[in-house]
Amino acid sequence: MSEKLGDGPIEPEYFRKMNGAALALDHLFNGEASGDARETGFVLLVFPFDKVDCRCNFISNGADRKDVVKLFREFAARFEEQPEMWNGGARQMSDLEDLRRIVANYESLIMRAIAIATSGPFSSSVEWDNNPYITLENDDVVLSWNQYESDYYGGGYLRDEEARFPIKFLLMPDEELTPALQSFSKEKREQAEKVRRAQDLIAAERAEAYERAEFARLSKKYGAPK
Repeated sequence: MSEKLGDGPIEPEYFRKMNGAALALDHLFNGEASGDARETGFVLLVFPFDKVDCRCNFISNGADRKDVVKLFREFAARFEEQPEMWNGGARQMSDLEDLRRIVANYESLIMRAIAIATSGPFSSSVEWDNNPYITLENDDVVLSWNQYESDYYGGGYLRDEEARFPIKFLLMPDEELTPALQSFSKEKREQAEKVRRAQDLIAAERAEAYERAEFARLSKKYGAPK
């Protein structure tokens, strides 16, 4: 590997998967807590095995960069003092059950995201068989998947689809989710109605302005009506 590890943005081929894994890890260790209320921090490192000249991508759930640098130095010092343990080319895992819980937790987040994305306010047509995955963008969850579309000639293609919703829906308790979605749906309907009324008003004003301009043109050409 090169000497500059993690000195730039996450590489594109890892971006979505690392964001999804970070979301699952944060929910596994901190539950529904967010911000300063979280008790556990983590750093996820991702790098390819088969490349010599590459860098290590890392993501955390809000750890200070100075603390991360200090942590890396302490780990490096400890690893230099301990012999590496390998088994068939793969480092032995200290607790396989932790890995299984992480995977199960991520799958449950996906299922919950599907349930939210297919609810009234969003009405997406995503299913588990579409192999969806989740990423975070600011305060929103982005659920992405590939939708198969058939064409007139009997062929088809995969179209990228996504659904966005506030991250609070993914983390709130089940008993709060339904009323929250209903409230969100009501707000969207009210907002759409306001937009429709504003568009109607603008259209009416334009029509009135056109009629005045046309009346002035005809009056100038043929004289004002008596």
